[in-house]
Amino acid sequence: MGCVCLQVKNAYVQFLMHAYIDTDVELREVYSRDTMWEMFENFMPDISTVKKSYADPFLKTYVLDTVIKTIYMFFTSHFFELYVTAERFQRHELVFVHLLRNLHNLSSALSGAEQKEIENCNKVLRDIAKKKQVAIPLDLEEMLDQQQMKRIQVEASTTWLSKAKQKKATKGLLEKRRTAVFQVHETDQSKEIISNLQKIMDELSLTSKTLIVAEESLLINILYSPELLFPSHLYAYDRSSNFSFLKGLIKHMEEGAFSGDEELTLMLLNNLRKMMQPIELESNDMLLRNKLLKRYFLAEQAVASNSDDVILPMSLGVDITPLDKVQCQLNASNASHLIITLVVSSQVSLSLDVFIAIMKLANALLDQGNTRVQETFLQELCKSESEKFFHWLHAHIEDAKAELRNTQVVLFTDQSNFGDRPLDKSVQEAIQRAGEATSGLRESMSSLPPVPLSPDGSNVSSTDFGPEVKCMYDILRFLQLLCENHNTALQNYLRRQEFSKSNYNLVLETLQFLECICGGTSAGLGLLALYINKKNSFLVEQCLITLTEYCQGPCHENQKCIASHESNGIDIIVDLVKADIKLMGEENTEITMKLKCEASKTLLAVMESRADSELADRILLKMNQPTQLLDMCSQLYDEDSSTKEGKHQADYWEDEKRPKAVGHNIFILAKQLSHDNKELQASLKNLDEGSRHDALRFYEEHTAQIEVVREDGNIEKIIFPVPLVCENLSVETKQRVLLSTKRDEKGSKVEAFFKLFQGLYEEMLIHKSIKNYVWQSTLTDNVTKWLTISFYLAVITNILVALFYPLDKGSKLIDGVSMQMSAVIWVLLLFAIIVLWLARKPWRILVITITILSIARCTITLGVQPTLSLLGFIQVINKIISFIALLSSKGYFNNDSRYKKTYKELWKDVDIIYNCSYFIFCLLGWLVHPFLYCLLLFDIVYREETLQNVIKSVTENYQSLLLTGILAFILIYLFSIIGFLFFSQDFLLESNPYHLLEQAGSLDGCNVEGACVGEDKWPIKREASCETLMMCMVTTLKEGIRNGGGIGDVLRKPSSSDPLFVGRVLFDLLYFFFIIIIVLNLILGVIIDTFAALRSEKQEKEDILNNSCFICGLKRSDFDNKQVTFKDHVGKEHCMWHYLHFFVLLKEKALTELTGPESYVKKLISNELTDWFPRRKAMSLATGEVDTEQNGWQSLQQQLEKTNELVGTLTKQLAYMKES
Repeated sequence: MGCVCLQVKNAYVQFLMHAYIDTDVELREVYSRDTMWEMFENFMPDISTVKKSYADPFLKTYVLDTVIKTIYMFFTSHFFELYVTAERFQRHELVFVHLLRNLHNLSSALSGAEQKEIENCNKVLRDIAKKKQVAIPLDLEEMLDQQQMKRIQVEASTTWLSKAKQKKATKGLLEKRRTAVFQVHETDQSKEIISNLQKIMDELSLTSKTLIVAEESLLINILYSPELLFPSHLYAYDRSSNFSFLKGLIKHMEEGAFSGDEELTLMLLNNLRKMMQPIELESNDMLLRNKLLKRYFLAEQAVASNSDDVILPMSLGVDITPLDKVQCQLNASNASHLIITLVVSSQVSLSLDVFIAIMKLANALLDQGNTRVQETFLQELCKSESEKFFHWLHAHIEDAKAELRNTQVVLFTDQSNFGDRPLDKSVQEAIQRAGEATSGLRESMSSLPPVPLSPDGSNVSSTDFGPEVKCMYDILRFLQLLCENHNTALQNYLRRQEFSKSNYNLVLETLQFLECICGGTSAGLGLLALYINKKNSFLVEQCLITLTEYCQGPCHENQKCIASHESNGIDIIVDLVKADIKLMGEENTEITMKLKCEASKTLLAVMESRADSELADRILLKMNQPTQLLDMCSQLYDEDSSTKEGKHQADYWEDEKRPKAVGHNIFILAKQLSHDNKELQASLKNLDEGSRHDALRFYEEHTAQIEVVREDGNIEKIIFPVPLVCENLSVETKQRVLLSTKRDEKGSKVEAFFKLFQGLYEEMLIHKSIKNYVWQSTLTDNVTKWLTISFYLAVITNILVALFYPLDKGSKLIDGVSMQMSAVIWVLLLFAIIVLWLARKPWRILVITITILSIARCTITLGVQPTLSLLGFIQVINKIISFIALLSSKGYFNNDSRYKKTYKELWKDVDIIYNCSYFIFCLLGWLVHPFLYCLLLFDIVYREETLQNVIKSVTENYQSLLLTGILAFILIYLFSIIGFLFFSQDFLLESNPYHLLEQAGSLDGCNVEGACVGEDKWPIKREASCETLMMCMVTTLKEGIRNGGGIGDVLRKPSSSDPLFVGRVLFDLLYFFFIIIIVLNLILGVIIDTFAALRSEKQEKEDILNNSCFICGLKRSDFDNKQVTFKDHVGKEHCMWHYLHFFVLLKEKALTELTGPESYVKKLISNELTDWFPRRKAMSLATGEVDTEQNGWQSLQQQLEKTNELVGTLTKQLAYMKES
């Protein structure tokens, strides 16, 4: 039947060609009506089928002999130029372009004479396109240029070869014989020559193309800095500086100076866009570019220096200028106004290529969310004449949706497989339900011939989009960038244009376009796999990103608009989240991960910062079983763990393509929805149950939540993934932060904690970079162990010195140890080693026991002196290792220059100085004398906080102690003067002179010098101790303070008959009262009180840590009889480390990827404000808030402000209506 139809079509077309086209008779109707154009549209399916390998031979003959000849005769006829008007041709321009594309695709699939014939037909069509000024798509024009260039090269090589053959044919008989031999291999050699020439031409073409690109890149510099073309003393330099030339060029474009030349307009728009893109050239091309830059811009300097090492000015190349600066300079030159003007001022249909170029320029201006450019666009779009701009956007979106509806034909098949992979049962059931719901469509399509699947797995009949659909990416990207950085004004304006007569809701247009490209109603039935493929996934992804930007901030109106619309947009987004990992086949898993990630972000954006549960309930309503989200998390986790990348500890959340990262986003979505779904909440609480506990436990451990205070005073909960860099914070650092952070006046510690954020973040980065090197990581992770070993070695060494010094006598004690004791030590040592090996755990007691027994065994075997030397050597080596580990942990050996500390900072670090001193004493004890090891025991003060408090009790109030000591010295000085003047003869003190020790045995009684022998056989001599004031001061200070009764206990006992008896009594009593009772007790009181205060402070710290929230300052008693316990509040709601993790997340995350609450907090952090911390507040205690009344007033004030804004808007609209 198909063959008969082709024969009829062939006969009809040949009759038409010979009777109406290939004739000299003037038949105006053939060219003035639409009949031939309709026939050309019917030709295209046959042409598309011929290029496939399984095409019918008769169909191939029909197309190559009849169709191509008809097309060629029609367009080469002189009647075509006479009767096909420009208006009629423009109406059929799209058919003409599609015909040209199909013929090019057909010529690429053929070869030989057939290919040459079609190329001739293509050449005719292209010449007509140039005459009629047809806008050929850039990709098609580039392919046609390549085809023409290849054809010219082949023709040139063929001509050269034929001339060479003719020259050889004119030679003599010898040449004829050689030619006869040559002709045997003529065909093969000709092909080889042509092939080699073709390779040479391709290489030359490639080389010249790159050189041309390098030269064309200079145009960007000329447009950006034209003043550098002229010497600075010329008038032209002043006229073209400050971007005057660029402003003038943009002004000419706005006034329509280049409107008639589309090619020139495209070139100018593209060059303006390239100013904001880095120039990427190969090394040779970049050298050429630099030479040309020097030639054009630095001619005088280059000639003067005669060198290639001329330094280019920094303002010369836009590729070295920051992007935001170039954007602002172009914006100041009215580039944003140019974009609106070119669209608004177009009187006729704007060329699609020009429109795409305009959109690309707008996207380059808005890239990375430039706020100044956004403000300029908002000002331009708010003007009344900009209504046409929104009309253009709306029209293009509608055209794209219409094209998708017309070309997107889904194949329904009775087979139970899809491509090479079987369908899931759920998908098969969905297909069956869809088939029953659309039975009429199914019956009407059953008569159509089956269309094979495309190679990428899609079963959509039109795998190539038209230009209207392709331009949608730039439109969606433009809408996304307008809302970037949560621009609330533009978010609302895209939904509702208040100053325009016609309103275009681009938010809903985007949602409906997503619905259209994903299959509309059928997608809601679970048939996403039939519509989404590799070729349209980028559009789906961009739709999701744009919808996310519409909502984030948050923009509550846009959230409600998207969630409450009657279309299937939300259903499609939910289905994308729940869709199978192999949605588009195993080879396209990465694309599926992207879509799932963006879909989960969109749902989170729709629910962002919502105090009510309205939108969450609507999303849950779209999900039949919300627990499927947890199943998907587990599936993605298992998928990632099975890959090679998943087995390594890397920052998986930085790569959104990783299944584990996508699963984390879906897990956060599930936690967000669990507040409104009891089933989901119960599943998240029981993580250890079921087969998915590993995945959910992992995500739970790497997910955190905090509460922040928004501008209106309300508290909002934020759930976020914990960056893996946070795992590098050591336990010692956490303990130090807990103990050293001080409270503020509200009982919270956030002020001091906030100041530590940057330092803690740098420490994490240092430890993260260290982990890339095994030896540094091993040393740094065990730095506490190395320091502990040093302390224990110091203790053991001092024990040996104390027991066996002098070492020669100690060795004799060791020699006296019996064999039985030695055997007991061996047995105990072996027993401890066996227990440690069986335990498989490094128990500290066992390790210490084995160490002590080993040292005892070594001492018995080697002796005391060798054992001390060995321990000293081990101590020095261990200290070197611990010192290197400490330096490495502080970043002094970091290979990353961003986090590497300079050695100038080394001497400011107390830990480094202390450990350096410790190492010096270890070395001196090993090499000089073992008594120096005793100084190492002071390490216990450095290690124990209690002993540090003892030292602080003396040093913390050193000023009081110093002043009290000065007072005591003054008093002693006064008493010394009185004693010297009045009681110097009473200062007779007993002494034991060293030179009389030899005579102690021969003395019997007292000798001439007054020396006597005491009961203890020591020589005793009485000496006057107050002959000078200095001696009197020393005696009063030394003897008076040491004796409990004061100075009177050591002076001569006075008699009541002495003339100065009363004075002596007063002297002794006053000294005792002022010095012993008052001054010494003052000093002791200061020390004791300080120690008691430090101890109370420590106890208070422990009490605060155990019974008060670190963040909000609420006490444990505030949570009595509440739904949330104090433990859950501190561990989950207000965990201090979660706030630090959130700070790290803001540091690690790109600025354009931040959500609304994240941007709000980041802005406050940049201003060093802590208003976002909840103080004396918690969501779980919302009913018991102290400032509930204040919050009520704030809400009333907020409602009043909204009412005032609404009244102002209505007033403006009324004034606008009156003017119009």
